[in-house]
Amino acid sequence: MRYPKRNGFAMVVPVLTALIAAGCGSDSDDAATTTTTEPFSETSVTQVASLTAIPDVGNLMITESSSLALQNSSDAVTGTPPNFNSITKDNIEEYLITSVDTLVTNMTTAATSQDWDTFETHMQSFRDGQNKCYVMQDAARQISDLGQASGSSCYMKRVDAETGTRLIEYVSGDEVDQGQYFVPGTETSYRALQLEFDGQVGETIVFELQGTSVESGVYQVALNFCGDDGTARSKEIIRVDNNTGVLTITNTGGGTEDFDGEEFTWANHMVLTAGLKAVTDGTIEFDPAVARKLTINGSDSGSWGTGNFSGSIQISDSKLTTKFLSAGSNTFNNQTFTYSDKSASVVSYSGTSFADVKVFEAAGKRTGSFKDPNETEPFTHSGEITFEFNENEAPKYATIATSTLKTELDLIDFTTDELLSQTEPAAVTEVDSTACAVTPTSVYKLNMASEGMIPVQAACESEFSDGDSICFAIQQKEDQVWDVINSYQENNP
Repeated sequence: MRYPKRNGFAMVVPVLTALIAAGCGSDSDDAATTTTTEPFSETSVTQVASLTAIPDVGNLMITESSSLALQNSSDAVTGTPPNFNSITKDNIEEYLITSVDTLVTNMTTAATSQDWDTFETHMQSFRDGQNKCYVMQDAARQISDLGQASGSSCYMKRVDAETGTRLIEYVSGDEVDQGQYFVPGTETSYRALQLEFDGQVGETIVFELQGTSVESGVYQVALNFCGDDGTARSKEIIRVDNNTGVLTITNTGGGTEDFDGEEFTWANHMVLTAGLKAVTDGTIEFDPAVARKLTINGSDSGSWGTGNFSGSIQISDSKLTTKFLSAGSNTFNNQTFTYSDKSASVVSYSGTSFADVKVFEAAGKRTGSFKDPNETEPFTHSGEITFEFNENEAPKYATIATSTLKTELDLIDFTTDELLSQTEPAAVTEVDSTACAVTPTSVYKLNMASEGMIPVQAACESEFSDGDSICFAIQQKEDQVWDVINSYQENNP
């Protein structure tokens, strides 16, 4: 019996550049209106006429109730789970896995005494801890992607609000009244915003604001993040169908970056859909009764190797369903190792925003392979875990045999699922740079270092969770575990 060393259950996830946005508008004198259908009531029909009306991304996780009764759970969750964003590498052994040092000691003792049944029990404990960690890590990553797919509106509604201090400053072209920067006229128009860093323009965003005559009842603006060479680094299209209350955000980006002296190339494509509703005070909120969906695919490459991935996330009925597919290669000592992974999970949670999401229980599974160029056959791996919060257990997210979430997870078939049945992740389309060549009718600038931007950045750049670091504690100790496993394999071929 052989236990191949984990190749990187940790998926190759690109660096997602923060999308800092401002506004776009038209040359008309139309008044800015952010109203709802009359009479004011909760409805899926909205009248979004400016980006200032779109709710903050931090509220995307909102559920219809924080009650566990809505978790569709038949299991006895004991106690109150921690906020998801409080689970870090520093407390992972409290929540997801028992002490790794103790585990290594117990495995070493069992291996020394040739007690392989006890060794296998400890090995299963290690696997369970890993799999819990990866379920949590994948959820954290995908939720963070959900936020990054729609973060621009958070900035835009604050830099040119109808009241208060206006953060954007006139440069040239047509002047626009405060609060009107994102309001369309009859015809499609273009505006530019220069982002200043230390007194220098670091990037220009060209906004394409679709005219009201183009589509009845539709508000749409495209944000083009343009470089000095006239090409777009990324393009984000924010669209609200006021007839149905559906928000769609499409984001495509790519380029070459420098990270710690290493050059890498990346590309991403994300599509987010969510429902909006008007409430009694006239504001627009995310509708928790409508499923929020995100699909993402991307790639990155550098001297270390290549990575490609596709994923999806759906939030409905107080549950988060994630699917992820990745494949790529890593180069070490002039040798190339290839890998592929598939994973899926169903997570039950409650919350009103990123800040207060609590996970009650989860079920997850994964499968994959790792090819060592020095070996004839690839190593294969698979794992499945179901767990729930129990404050009386150690760790507090305790492994359980079955749950309603596991039943739902079992319905996701890696061989037939539309996403997971693919042999490799989908390719990313190139960014359309057409708008970067258009001469804008109005140019404004935004000083990113101004005092007024401090509260904006605090509201819009807060991370949901450092997903890539959730499993860091296990990874640090993993070599110790594999030393014990190697000893086991030598004595039990």
